[in-house]
Amino acid sequence: MDTLYRNDGLVWFQPFFFTANQLVKDGTEITTTIYVDLSWGHRYELRFMNSGFVRRYDDGSQLFRCTLRGPRHLMRLSSGTARWYANRRIALKVFHHTTALAASQIKASRLRASSRNILGDRYTSNYGYAYVTALDRISTVEDLAMIAMADAGIVTYRLDPKPTGGENIVASSIYNQGVADRAAAVSLEVDAAHLVPPYLWRHYGCPTYYEVFQPFNYRIALQPGAELPLQPEQVSPDILKPHGFALVGRTDDPMKILAPLRERDAEVLKVELGDETDLCTFWFEHANTNLYDDKVIELQAFEDTVP
Repeated sequence: MDTLYRNDGLVWFQPFFFTANQLVKDGTEITTTIYVDLSWGHRYELRFMNSGFVRRYDDGSQLFRCTLRGPRHLMRLSSGTARWYANRRIALKVFHHTTALAASQIKASRLRASSRNILGDRYTSNYGYAYVTALDRISTVEDLAMIAMADAGIVTYRLDPKPTGGENIVASSIYNQGVADRAAAVSLEVDAAHLVPPYLWRHYGCPTYYEVFQPFNYRIALQPGAELPLQPEQVSPDILKPHGFALVGRTDDPMKILAPLRERDAEVLKVELGDETDLCTFWFEHANTNLYDDKVIELQAFEDTVP
């Protein structure tokens, strides 16, 4: 579950929590139901059908017409604006926050890929990332936490409560930056299909559900050293780096809850690229089939210094 869109706008919505999908087949019609939490904990029932399939994108993501059932004030929960462009692709308006000097340089050229990982303690030699967010300004320490930074270099997470009780706060070091270091914003548009699949936390309960890790921290995977244009129409496929995986931590373990942040010791989800078959139909056609083991992906190669 990545993003939801309302066509009259066009605006988009960031899910924060979601359940596993429920698929029901009736003849040739397949209905998929997922429950999602949008901003401020507002929960919606999301439904889409194989007949609502619109198109597939190069990263394996798919676009469907869908229905939402829940609180009426949906538009108040939007994460940002977007627009259609060539061949039913979607451009999201996002922001990159930096110093005033760096912002002026980026506006005059492009956004250079960073080799730094989310935690800020290691560097990738085989991936570059452009970091962006839906937040249009960074004004408080709480805003910094939204983009995986802290002025004291420390972040805390809360474990799910256990019947036996015990400490449920886990602290970790994180990229040390202050509000003044992110005082300027660069506005740009990115293709929604170019965003890296979000990392997740799994909550074990009845039912098990998922939380998007650092939901306001978006990344575009690029070739090392590449530079991202500020408009998606100007992006050459040659600078993009396929990112066929996401990492999953768990919220009942003090080490595993940090796995997505550290980008190590996590469960690895592999992206199913598929073909032009809609994912509802694909699921039934490949039921009880191991599509995971033989799927080849390229994980990050980390180093302690800048490559």
